[in-house]
Amino acid sequence: MKSSAGDNQEVEVKFLVADLDAVRRRLVAAGATAGAPRVYERNVRFDTADERLLARQALLRLRQDTRVRLTYKGLSAQDATSEAKIREEIELTVDDFDRLALIFDRLGFHAVQTYEKYRTTFHLGDVEVVLDEMPFGLFVELEGASDASLKTAAAVLGLDWSRRLLTNYLELMERARRAFDLPFNDLVMFRDIEGSEELLAEPWAFRKTYQAAMQTFLDEVSSGCGNRGIDYLLLRTDRPLADTLSHYLHARERFKHLHRKG
Repeated sequence: MKSSAGDNQEVEVKFLVADLDAVRRRLVAAGATAGAPRVYERNVRFDTADERLLARQALLRLRQDTRVRLTYKGLSAQDATSEAKIREEIELTVDDFDRLALIFDRLGFHAVQTYEKYRTTFHLGDVEVVLDEMPFGLFVELEGASDASLKTAAAVLGLDWSRRLLTNYLELMERARRAFDLPFNDLVMFRDIEGSEELLAEPWAFRKTYQAAMQTFLDEVSSGCGNRGIDYLLLRTDRPLADTLSHYLHARERFKHLHRKG
């Protein structure tokens, strides 16, 4: 959505919320109209190997939902005087996600980060209201023509203007990743590999519990194998299989040699 702040400008704010259904009810009560039904989005950020675009706070993105869009975002001089976040935004619809990604790669812009979400879109007057389900929380994003229109919409929806977020989802995820020592950069949904269910989960909320449970399981397997005279070898997917097997076989031969000498 383009604003009156100038051509190719977006004016927006975000709010972290606990309940999207409550916001949806307020939208209906306020007479908002449906823009687009809940849809799955896949977004891929492209940059050079040394992330030159990120260094100058620019974004090159491909987004796929019911269509494919190419987006460039950059700094805007008007951002400094606004209570919202103002960015230059240039966007167009394209036909082929994969072929354009290949062109970027050939030009030196590689896929460096993937993020997924579900988005539902409404219109409240001249403000676009989107309800976003991210892997790390629920958000409401308001985009409109001016600070004043966004403030009015926030008030109607019961959103505290003082708690607005003037950042993007990638920056929010990076803060969470550093705070909780998460070993990945992508924002992805969790899917049931035995069915079609998709789960909204906060990785940091269960990381330590999962690690502890996995270590307990591994200790039990190792102990059980030892009690039965079975060799136990933990294979790590971040190490070459050939190296691990070579080390194991060497250690086994050395043990047999020492056992024969004894």
